[in-house]
Amino acid sequence: MSYAVGLAGYGLAGRTFHIPLLRSLPREYELSAVAAGSRCEEARKDLPGVRIVRTAEELFRLPGLDLAVVATPSGLHAAHARAALEAGLAVVLEKPFASSVQEGETLVRLSESCGKPLQIFHNRRWDADFRTLERILKDRGLGDISEAEFRWERFRPSVQDRWKERPGPGSGLLWDLGPHLFDQALRLFGPFEWVLADVAAQRPGARVDDWFHVVLRGGSRRIILHAGCLAPDPGHHYRIHGSLGSFRTFGEDGQEAHLRAGDLPGCPGWGTMPGAGL
Repeated sequence: MSYAVGLAGYGLAGRTFHIPLLRSLPREYELSAVAAGSRCEEARKDLPGVRIVRTAEELFRLPGLDLAVVATPSGLHAAHARAALEAGLAVVLEKPFASSVQEGETLVRLSESCGKPLQIFHNRRWDADFRTLERILKDRGLGDISEAEFRWERFRPSVQDRWKERPGPGSGLLWDLGPHLFDQALRLFGPFEWVLADVAAQRPGARVDDWFHVVLRGGSRRIILHAGCLAPDPGHHYRIHGSLGSFRTFGEDGQEAHLRAGDLPGCPGWGTMPGAGL
């Protein structure tokens, strides 16, 4: 059996992540159509043989599709996922899942009533350092964990004119990087009893948040999630303290860099990174 896939969105997520990953899947998954918005001509040049339409709504009405991958701007995720489900399609939805709890719960109920799968795309669950940390914790290599810190620091001092940095649903750093960090913290240490968050816009001219610091409580354990755009010398990515030892990593997993360079999963160096230590 083969599955015809339609991709909604031809920005960074669609071009850099979803298309290469789809092409690395077994041949029964075929990228059949793309909704490319203002990038239709570019998409036609890049994707010969793939049908190109302008809007997600047009895409979901095409006959013969089985699966929709939604990689449109964050504020449109819930609406586009709903439209795809109502069109009878299974859905893979980019993070963030929705812009409110109500939107998210509505999507889950719709998926159940339609009998169609709805899955959030959390690619950072497959980062090399995260998978290493998962294995260490499963084997209790660090003993009892007292503190864990997940940091994602960058040096991007200039505000860009793009939807992620304009006021609106799903914009800002907390909506951008926060879903990755919250998802990883929940998978490893959740659920939590309370959340304390400080969110700020630090760069001159910033109109949305570009810095956050979150503390999560799980009994006596504290989990810290931190991200910002004004770090010329970023520190550790993960730092975990336990009764038997500590674990730290530095830098980012190289899978995104490989995909940006046009590589496919399985290329030399895929899924590995230096800098981890006990």
